Amino acid sequence: MELGSGWGYYGLGTLYYFGTGLDKNFAKAKECFEKAVDNDCLAGNIGLGKFYKNNKNTEADGLKAIEYLEKALKSDDWVTVNEARVELGTLYFYGAPSVEVDKEKCEEWMNKAAEDNYGDGYHCLGTLYDQTLDADKTDNAKSYEYYVKAAEHGFPYNVGVATEYGIGTQADINKAVELYKSQENGGREACESLASLAVCYFQGDGVEASVDMAREYAHKALDAATEAETGNKDQGYGVGLARLVLSYTGE
Repeated sequence: MELGSGWGYYGLGTLYYFGTGLDKNFAKAKECFEKAVDNDCLAGNIGLGKFYKNNKNTEADGLKAIEYLEKALKSDDWVTVNEARVELGTLYFYGAPSVEVDKEKCEEWMNKAAEDNYGDGYHCLGTLYDQTLDADKTDNAKSYEYYVKAAEHGFPYNVGVATEYGIGTQADINKAVELYKSQENGGREACESLASLAVCYFQGDGVEASVDMAREYAHKALDAATEAETGNKDQGYGVGLARLVLSYTGE
């Protein structure tokens, strides 16, 4: 991507927004996303939507986030449209300034992404039917069904967890290890999958116990966190799990 093109500005804005390879800077991220939109990249609206729905941002405004994300829906790019749907779903799931939590609207947007065969939509729907949704709507079988579909589209971590602990399916640690390993070479959930493998090797669950392998996978998990769009070495479940393993195995 060339800087000066819409997608180039969008990519640079993403780096600033998540602090990937650059110091995290919301103001510069916003500026880049605005330039992306000015250069006919509708995905820039997703960046602006994320910017305004982020509760850690002093300019957070849920209504503005919705406005920009709905603009992204007008794109003719399949990924852009479905990422906007998922972002709208997560906005209603967690809420934002001026926007109340609304699980029904969340589910509606996630369903639209899933119906368009977008893997992250299946992943998020699985989460909705998992323990994070209202207790009376928890449906482990349905959650597992969506996690399986998500795994078919590159999101195997949660179906691995469900398979390991028998949530919505029969527990099978060996199959869970295979699912975790299927994302060893990267991907959005690589950090969590690698950290889970570190635990498996440390405890000897589904594999032969090995402190060296546990340590290796824990370090891989931390490295994956710095490479992922959504993570860094300072936060996240996978990071915490990896550090816990290293506290027992030694750095």
